[in-house]
Amino acid sequence: MSSQQGSLSRQASVRLQGGDLILRGFDNEEILEILEVSLSSVKRWRKKVERDGLAALARKPGNGSEAELSPGQFDELKTILDKGAIASGYQTDRWTSRIVADLIYKKWSVTYCRSNVRRILNDRSCAKFVDRGRGMLKFRRYFLLHQQFQDTTRF
Repeated sequence: MSSQQGSLSRQASVRLQGGDLILRGFDNEEILEILEVSLSSVKRWRKKVERDGLAALARKPGNGSEAELSPGQFDELKTILDKGAIASGYQTDRWTSRIVADLIYKKWSVTYCRSNVRRILNDRSCAKFVDRGRGMLKFRRYFLLHQQFQDTTRF
């Protein structure tokens, strides 16, 4: 669901198109066929548009709290993650969101939920990872690979 700055995500675009169709008098079935969305989505949009107008379908910024770690602490976290979980005293070398949250709490006394750990690591480019179910994270050090690739392609 990510989008580049300045452009709408596909979801936001479809929502606003749906709102426009609602304001133009289209019924639910017509909107379903045009936009290929669920009936529950159209009903939800219609309720919002009728109550608060088209602006009610616009994407709202996240309302979560800001990260409590300083930029220096994030740099230190990045270094710790690169060394692996075993080097930090954990029994497995696979980072999970739970283990990273535990590490942050033990090191800096800052509490994060697992979903925020994933978001923060993505936002700060500590590592890109894929949720592998049950909180398992497979780290892809794309930023390191990208840097190594750039170093090897310079003439």
